Amino acid sequence: MPNETKNEPSVPDQSASNDSLSRKTVDPPIHDPAESLHLNKIEKAFMESDGVLSGPVEEPANHSSQISKPKPRTGKRRRITIASLVVSSFITLLGGGWLVYALYQNPDNVVTGAIAKAFSSESFMTSGSLSVGGQLQANFETQFSHKDGYDGNVELSIDTSGDRAAKVTAQVAGQIDSDAYFRIKNIEMVLNGLLEPYSALSESNQLIGEIIDSYKAQFQPIIDGLDGKWIKYGTTEIRKTNEAQATAFECTQDVMKGLGGDTGQLLELGIIYQKNRIILSKESLGVVDGNSGYVVYIDQKAVKKFNEAFQATKFAKDLGACSKSGKDVVGLDEDLGKDTSEMVIQVWVDQWTHQLKKVIIQDEKSDLSIKISFIFDAPVSVTTPSESVPYNEVYSEVNSLLKIFSF
Repeated sequence: MPNETKNEPSVPDQSASNDSLSRKTVDPPIHDPAESLHLNKIEKAFMESDGVLSGPVEEPANHSSQISKPKPRTGKRRRITIASLVVSSFITLLGGGWLVYALYQNPDNVVTGAIAKAFSSESFMTSGSLSVGGQLQANFETQFSHKDGYDGNVELSIDTSGDRAAKVTAQVAGQIDSDAYFRIKNIEMVLNGLLEPYSALSESNQLIGEIIDSYKAQFQPIIDGLDGKWIKYGTTEIRKTNEAQATAFECTQDVMKGLGGDTGQLLELGIIYQKNRIILSKESLGVVDGNSGYVVYIDQKAVKKFNEAFQATKFAKDLGACSKSGKDVVGLDEDLGKDTSEMVIQVWVDQWTHQLKKVIIQDEKSDLSIKISFIFDAPVSVTTPSESVPYNEVYSEVNSLLKIFSF
């Protein structure tokens, strides 16, 4: 038989294999686009999570060993993110702050808040002036406190003859739960001033002269009894002339004392005004010396609604019960604001605290001018006179004086 050559299984050349492995370790790895794409996905996930991977990213097979884990970049990027949050929060707060500021400085809110505070204040002081047609000039100062009492001083200048003015001073002082005092000075000057225009005629007309002399005789007891003297107006003195009037006076004192000692009642009045805004803004006058100014008008419909709400309060009911009939309705005149179309009314309010500072009223048609400045919740000091004349002793003189000026 011919010799058969057996095919032996070929054995791989070991040296060749070693050379191949040697080349694999030396040559650079082949760049796989899929691997690059996968890395970009990881980086993107890392960036979107602000440096913290929210979960494992699935890696393609056979490439896990060749992907190096990216280093977290928690420095600059996180600082930028925190800065962004701070800025956005600041803008949000600033925007909200401006909204609150805009509401707080809304003209109607400012005016209403100022008047509501005035209603509920425990004390106030005023000073100002009044002028009517050049015939009457007045300068005044007042102060009031539920706890410490009240006083006031008014200096009147009355044009009685066209070229001369008679000046008279009226004063008042007292305690809420005690006696009141009042005084009028220079009554003689005023009464004689009323007769002065007719004095020249009396020289040529005997009858006019006799009339003037008659008036002077009537005026003299008033002058002697009242001029420059403090008059004590208390329950005891009033009761000697009019029992019903004394009872009403005493009742009113008790009501006012109760109002001052009850913060709830004072706040209630302020809230009622806030709900029924009588005075509304028409025009802004800007800021002068830290005070915001507004031209305002009176809403007559609100006056009626305010009265309805006010008359339901304990204060109004108690005060109404003090009248002679015990049924008087207490409230604002519902014609308030009816004839104010010709008037220019300005209200000035502290720009930040919204305290009422000043009211100015001008009416060119009637030549009326009123200016009043206010200070609220400041200490009040009241001194009552040590010497006085009881009201009952000059009762007739007071009534006579009131009749003369009841025009």
